[in-house]
Amino acid sequence: DDDDDDDNKRQNNNPLSLLQRVSAVRTMVLTKEKKGMLERKLAKYTRKNPLDQNNIVRGPNNLVFAKEGYITVKRFIRLSILRTREEYHCIGKFTIKEFTGNNNNNDDDSEDETKNMFPQDT
Repeated sequence: DDDDDDDNKRQNNNPLSLLQRVSAVRTMVLTKEKKGMLERKLAKYTRKNPLDQNNIVRGPNNLVFAKEGYITVKRFIRLSILRTREEYHCIGKFTIKEFTGNNNNNDDDSEDETKNMFPQDT
C-alpha cells in the first residue's frame, strides 16, 4: 500500500503528468465547445429548413432520403500550379419512389436487410 501511495505522489508531482492532465482537460473543453457549436448550427438549419414529410423517403437504419434530386459530378479545374477550383456539373435527375423490403427499424430483420443491400468482402 505504501508503494502505491508513493507512486501516486510521484505521478501527481511529475510535471509531465500534470501537463498531460491539463492538456486532456483542454481537449475535453474544446470538444464540448465544438459540440455545442454544431448543435446550435443544426438547430438553426432545422428551423430554416424544416423536414417536409411529403418530400422524403425513409430508408434502412433510420436514414432519410430526398424523393427527388439531382446527380452532379464534381470536377477540379486547374487554375495554376498551386490553385484549383471546384465545378459541379448536373448530369441528371433522380426520383426515389420507395425502398423495397422491411423498413421498420425495430425488427431484427432490418440489420440482415442492410447486410444484403451492402455486401461486405470476407
